[in-house]
Amino acid sequence: MLLASTFLEALVPDGPGAGKQALFPTEEYTVPDTVSVKVKQRVKDLLPRILQENRAHLPGIDAFRDAADMAYRERPETPSTVCSSGLEPDTRLVLSAWVSTGFHGSTALQQALMSAKNVGTLCAGDSWECEDATGEYRCDACRSFDRPASALPCIACSNLTRKVPNGTEAFRTSLELFEPYWMAQPTKQVLTVKWGIVWGPASWGMQPNEVKSVPTEGFDLEEMETTTVPKAMAASGVNRVKWGIVLMHRPWCMWTMSHNARQEREEDLEAWATKELIETEKLVAQHRKWALDGIPVLVTSYAQLLWRPNLFVERVKHFAPCIGDVDLNFVPQLGVDVEEANMLKITGSIFDYGQAVRPETLGVRGEGACGAPVHELYAGLDEGQQTRAKLAEDHLRYYANQERWHHQP
Repeated sequence: MLLASTFLEALVPDGPGAGKQALFPTEEYTVPDTVSVKVKQRVKDLLPRILQENRAHLPGIDAFRDAADMAYRERPETPSTVCSSGLEPDTRLVLSAWVSTGFHGSTALQQALMSAKNVGTLCAGDSWECEDATGEYRCDACRSFDRPASALPCIACSNLTRKVPNGTEAFRTSLELFEPYWMAQPTKQVLTVKWGIVWGPASWGMQPNEVKSVPTEGFDLEEMETTTVPKAMAASGVNRVKWGIVLMHRPWCMWTMSHNARQEREEDLEAWATKELIETEKLVAQHRKWALDGIPVLVTSYAQLLWRPNLFVERVKHFAPCIGDVDLNFVPQLGVDVEEANMLKITGSIFDYGQAVRPETLGVRGEGACGAPVHELYAGLDEGQQTRAKLAEDHLRYYANQERWHHQP
C-alpha cells in the first residue's frame, strides 16, 4: 500500500499543453485516511509554518550578486568524486540532497538517491518528508501519529539545536542528531539528508556571499570528517564520516509545477521573482564557496532528473559509485522505506513522472534551458535583474551538463 501522492493530477496553468491533465508534484500533502481527525488537523496546520520558515530571513536582492559575479569569472571546480566504488569498513558518507530552498524538488532528489542500495535516510525519525528540521510544532506533528512503542524518537523533538562557531562543530552536531537513525540501518554506509550540515540543527553558515577567493574561515574538511564521529558510531568501528553534495537547480520555467509558486506569483509576482533571483544567485555563490573549501559537489538540474534520466544516473554513478546504482523506477514503500508520519506523497516513480510530463509543456528545451524570451521568463524583475537571473541559470546549467569523467585520462 502506498501512502498518497507526490505526483498529483493537475492542470497545466499556462503555456503549451494548457488545459490538459498531467502528473505534477505537489507541495500540498494528502493526510492518510488511517489517522484520526485530530491528527489530520495537526498535519494541515504544519505546511503554513514550513512555508513561513522558507520565507523568513530573506536577505536583500543584491546579497549574493557580487559573489555570483566572481563565480562567473572563475568557473570554480569542486572535486569530481566523493568516494570510490566502495567505502572502507570504517568510513561512512553523508550525501546532502541540496536545492535552493524548500519546495524546489528536494523530495524528488531524495527519492532518487534513496533508491540506491547502500543509502539510508532519516525517515525513521518520523519527520515531515524525512527532514532533519527540529522545532516544537514539527515535534507535535510527529507525536500526533500513532507510533509503535519500538519507534525511534521523533527527530523533530531533538534539543540539539544550538549555535556553533565553525563547520566542524556544525558537522558534529548534525552527526549526533543522525546517529541513532543511521545506526538502525546497519547495512547503509551512506546517509542521504536534505541539505544538512550547514542547514541542519546547528546554527552556522559558510558565508557564500564572501567575494574574496579564500576558503571559509574555521572550516577544515579533513578535520571535520575525522574528529566528529559520534561515540556509538566510533565504538562500532567508524573512524571517518565523509561529506558530499548533490546540488539540483530547478530551471526558472518549471515554476508551473509548484502549487506554492503559482499561488505566490498570483499574489505578488515581483516578490516571488525577487526571491527566486536571490535563491538562484545564492546557489551559484554557495557552489563557489564549496569549491574553495574543497567539498565534492555534483551539480544537476530538475530537468535532467526528469527528462535525461540516463545522464543523471550516469553522473551520480561517477560522482558517488559507493552508493550503488540509482534506480529512477524506484517507488518508496509505506512501512518499509517511509512511515505515515513522514507525510510523503508518493504513488509513482520519477521515471514515470518524467514520461507523463513532457518538457515542452513547461517550456523546457535542449539541455535544460527555458525557451521563453528573457523578458517573459523573468517577469517581475527589472532588465538588469533579468540579466542576472539568466547568467545564474546559464552558470548552473553549464555545471549540470558537465561530463568531466569523459575527459579524464
